[in-house]
Amino acid sequence: MKTKERSFCGDVAGAEDRATLNELIAAEHDRAAAAFDVAVIAGRLSADPTAINYAGHYMYMGRQSGRELFKHHMTRDYIA
Repeated sequence: MKTKERSFCGDVAGAEDRATLNELIAAEHDRAAAAFDVAVIAGRLSADPTAINYAGHYMYMGRQSGRELFKHHMTRDYIA
């Protein structure tokens, strides 16, 4: 009897499913990187490490109501 592998996302049946999962993870990574780039260009976040809104202090949380959401890694405050 063949057993399924376990992953952080639950049961993964085989190599084809893992490839699909990897593609989804890569697409989400690209989406987050693009969101950071746009936020820096728009002035919502900064590329300057000394700035209060330095992008390196924020986590990408996804998109809601047409806006990209970022959460500060220490204060947990959101910027939208």
